Amino acid sequence: MDNLFVYLFIALVLGILTKIFIIPVSIPIILIVVFVGLSIFLKEYISLISLLITSFLLGIYITPKPIDLKKLPKGKPVYLECKVVSFFQNYYGKSKFNCKVLSSELKDLEGKQITVISNLKPDFLSNIYALGKIKTKYDKIYLKADIPFIKEEKSKFISLVNSFRNYLIDLFKKQTLNHQSFAIGNALIFGDRSYIDKETKNAYLQTGLIHLLAISGFHIAIIFSVIFLLISPISKKLAYITTILFLSVFVFISGFKIPVVRASIGGIFFAISKIKGYKLNFLNLLFFIAFISILVEPYTIFSLSFQLSFLAVLGIFLVWQKLRFNIKNKFLDFILKSYITSLVASLFILPVLLFNFGKFSLISILFTTPLIAILYPYVFLEILNLITLFQIKFLVNVMDYVGVIFSNLVKWLSKFEIMITNHYVSILYLILYYLALIFIYLLPVKITYFVLLNILLFIFIISI
Repeated sequence: MDNLFVYLFIALVLGILTKIFIIPVSIPIILIVVFVGLSIFLKEYISLISLLITSFLLGIYITPKPIDLKKLPKGKPVYLECKVVSFFQNYYGKSKFNCKVLSSELKDLEGKQITVISNLKPDFLSNIYALGKIKTKYDKIYLKADIPFIKEEKSKFISLVNSFRNYLIDLFKKQTLNHQSFAIGNALIFGDRSYIDKETKNAYLQTGLIHLLAISGFHIAIIFSVIFLLISPISKKLAYITTILFLSVFVFISGFKIPVVRASIGGIFFAISKIKGYKLNFLNLLFFIAFISILVEPYTIFSLSFQLSFLAVLGIFLVWQKLRFNIKNKFLDFILKSYITSLVASLFILPVLLFNFGKFSLISILFTTPLIAILYPYVFLEILNLITLFQIKFLVNVMDYVGVIFSNLVKWLSKFEIMITNHYVSILYLILYYLALIFIYLLPVKITYFVLLNILLFIFIISI
């Protein structure tokens, strides 16, 4: 069946939401096994219905019981065991990392992902034991572990990967121009924005361009195109194989951030389909990756990062289905298609931003495309510097200059306050907006009318 994972994803999400907001009960695993069996042995539509029920029940089964943050003991030491699920970042002289709780004296914490702040710098995927005080902020749970860790279990492979990543960071730090260029490179190469100063970070936030400072689908797409541009003249197959190898390593170098993992998996699947000559269903692939992400961590559906990246990619996919025109001038063709893609992607994420923050900068729509054009040479040099282990100082410094120009442009743009503010939207408008977007996509209209209808829909939502 076409787009099977679209329906499985929706069923899984409904199961998770049912467990959290409607019926917080557990179900036996045998019930899921029964419906899996029915989906295998029954035919056609009945089999599909059984599979959807399986996905729905799976959503209920994998979702930990919701926790009341107000009932967590504040200021009282809590002991727990957890698995480190992110690379650590610097945090005011300490380290900060995400950890999934395996066991705790507070049973409500088990299965939840928390942020640990500590003096220790643990390896990714280590099992750690910690004693610290719990605090909550913006619906997130933090453990301030001032008391040293009792034990740390390390994987030799992950320790090796972590050591290599730290080695690359040290090499880059020795060759880079100054702290500003190091901070930008650390964000765009190694996925760590903790070195970015407050003024620069505020400039990116104010202009709505913070997504360009994070390694995400845009960044992976640029890496893919740069590698293909460099190697395809020799062999297209070699270009795709090189992309697969590079992305597999880059996932770890960039800090194993979930958006990078999702985008890299998509890029790897695309490269494999090209090597094998398969016709890839991008919509099904997008929802497959989202399905796996939520299966691993059910509360991902509430992650703003996941929502924005998923909706932006969905918007890009839908608009590219409509982009059938070609302008003879390839440069103008690229610019126009890039602007249309950026516009529609922005329109897809706008309601979520308004729902969460009540504001949105129009600068991000106008200047995302030209700033991405600056990122192309940066990523090109980034790839060369990673391959040469940052040993060619000239290449590192040229990359630094491009990064500084990029960041200074964002600071300059932040002086122009072109922003929609104090305009929160309700969940009802959010649902109606996306239903309207789906309806517009299904209309058999040309790209011009498609974009125009998207813009009119956005104007409508900000005027109500």
